Amino acid sequence: MIFRKIPPLPKDRISELLKFEKEIKVKFKQLDLLHNCLVHSSYTKYNSLPSQSNERLEFIGDSVISMIISEYLYKKYPHYNEGILSSIKSDVVSRKVMYDIGIEIGIDKYILTFPPLNKFDERGKRTIISNCLESLIGAVFISNGLEEAKKLTLRLFLPIIEKRIKDGTSDYKSILQTVSLNLFNTYPKYSIISEVGPNHNKEFTVKVSLKDKDIAQGKGFSKREAEQSAAKNALTVLKNLKI
Repeated sequence: MIFRKIPPLPKDRISELLKFEKEIKVKFKQLDLLHNCLVHSSYTKYNSLPSQSNERLEFIGDSVISMIISEYLYKKYPHYNEGILSSIKSDVVSRKVMYDIGIEIGIDKYILTFPPLNKFDERGKRTIISNCLESLIGAVFISNGLEEAKKLTLRLFLPIIEKRIKDGTSDYKSILQTVSLNLFNTYPKYSIISEVGPNHNKEFTVKVSLKDKDIAQGKGFSKREAEQSAAKNALTVLKNLKI
């Protein structure tokens, strides 16, 4: 049995949190952490409801998810080398996957933002939802411990992992490196062209060059995503050139 103190929140908010608990099948020892993981920083600036933003929980959730996924892959696939494991993990913990899982579990219905979430542009909504998914795992870890965080993380991510294993990973950087070495005897070079947006929600534009010649560009919400996008576009360029 879990004994916990109900945070000083409006009754309708408490009802929402209890409903979300049932949906994700996790009962929080510290219900205030479930509330906080669903609070965007914009909300804390314009509302009197006692809340902390989810930024600190997002920080720890990112590390917890990475550790749990890494441990699972290491133990589950002992015949895979470090490069393959890294490729799979990069695919699985991408912002797009975080967003897709967040939508699947309905986390967007419980997020507090100002203005309301549906008033944000598509990029903003996707970022907020994916960050809240990380915050949720961080909140479970702090509230209930590692084992509970592991159970929830694997329950949410295992279908994605299995699909990636079945379909293969999309590590375009590794593929481009192999192609570049075979064709030009040189490694691809990645350079950041621009960074747009605030620190917590930046969009990066990266270019990739081969033998000092710019081949393609790519965008992403992290340097890694932008480099993968640039590599993917470069492979398309090379294919069209029929080299």
